[in-house]
Amino acid sequence: MLTSMAGTLREHAGRLGSYVVMMLTSQGQARSHYRSAFDRELNSLFEVNALLKTYAPTTLQSQAVARLLDQVTLSYFAGSLPYAQRVAFESNIDNAPTPAEFTANYVPGMKSTEILREFIETSALTSFDRVRENAVKAMLVSASLAGMAIVVVIGLAYTLRRSLFRPMLAAIGQIDEIAAGNLATPPTMPHAGREVREMFQRLDILREQQRFKRHLEMERKSMTEELRRLSQTDSLTGLLNRRALGEAVGRLLSAKKTGFRGFSVVMFDIDHFKSINDRYGHAVGDRALQRVSEILGPCLRPDDLFARYGGEEFIIVLCDVSETSARSTAERLRETLAQAVIDGEHGLTVTASFGVDWRAQCTFEDWEKLAVVADKRLYQAKRNGRNRVCFSDALEEKTIVSAVKVGPAAPGVENAA
Repeated sequence: MLTSMAGTLREHAGRLGSYVVMMLTSQGQARSHYRSAFDRELNSLFEVNALLKTYAPTTLQSQAVARLLDQVTLSYFAGSLPYAQRVAFESNIDNAPTPAEFTANYVPGMKSTEILREFIETSALTSFDRVRENAVKAMLVSASLAGMAIVVVIGLAYTLRRSLFRPMLAAIGQIDEIAAGNLATPPTMPHAGREVREMFQRLDILREQQRFKRHLEMERKSMTEELRRLSQTDSLTGLLNRRALGEAVGRLLSAKKTGFRGFSVVMFDIDHFKSINDRYGHAVGDRALQRVSEILGPCLRPDDLFARYGGEEFIIVLCDVSETSARSTAERLRETLAQAVIDGEHGLTVTASFGVDWRAQCTFEDWEKLAVVADKRLYQAKRNGRNRVCFSDALEEKTIVSAVKVGPAAPGVENAA
């Protein structure tokens, strides 16, 4: 790089002389053009010279380079260059030298730049050779030391192999197997000394303790998983409970993607549920709650949330759904439940009243507000006659509702459907 910069310095000096000669042989606009080129070349010349002065002496660690740079400063930058500037800036054309006279006076001062380039190139090559020789010597010394070390290690390994290495390697292998979780009993190590046999006995004890610890961890993991499941699900229906529902809604809303269509909450309540308990007993009532979850669960998408909200009231959360789709989903669930048989022994069927609220945008802090609105609309659906979907806050006569005739219920259970 320093050789290239020295060559560049020589090229810039030559171009400056060429531009002066062109200015001497031209007039008017052409002379102004060459004058501008001369100024640009002059700036580049000073930049390259500054770089050489900064890096060449320290990089090559040569006082000769510093002296040559001083010689370039004296012979060119203090001699030929000022002469070229005077000729270039001379406004009196009649007193200007001829191109031949200018060249004869300018070129001798450039000789120092050529000497500098050649010396830097020679110094760099010499430095490279010196570094290469030192590297070769260091490599030979390192190789010799490595060879000696290898010979010593091989001798020690050969000497100790039968007495120590093989039993120790076997012990290390067993320790690695235990660390990796392999607790199978290894084959007996023959010809091991007394101390090594005692070490293998300790490893057998450690292996047995690890087996017992693994058994305890599996039991603890199973119990933890069961506790987690019980804490997040309703024990009767197996659906999410209210606390788990809130956590699941938070995860759904945090995973919203572009093109999100909306967020909907559907609340529904089994109609006349108390009459089922009064007439058939709580066992049938519990079975009715279970059957509701079994019937409607498969009708939902995998990402939809289905939870028991309390008593005979359920909640469904639909994420990334349009308002029309939310309404049609609620209507489809209502029809499916109304047409299903809850208890074959008694021929029991039930209906439910649904309340729906939908928002184009929703945050975790706001979703419970949708649940409150959906709950209000659920009770509005009950006031409007039950077995219907309410998705508006309008008065009864303006509420958009839907209802279908359900199949026959068991005799004497008119209030249960």
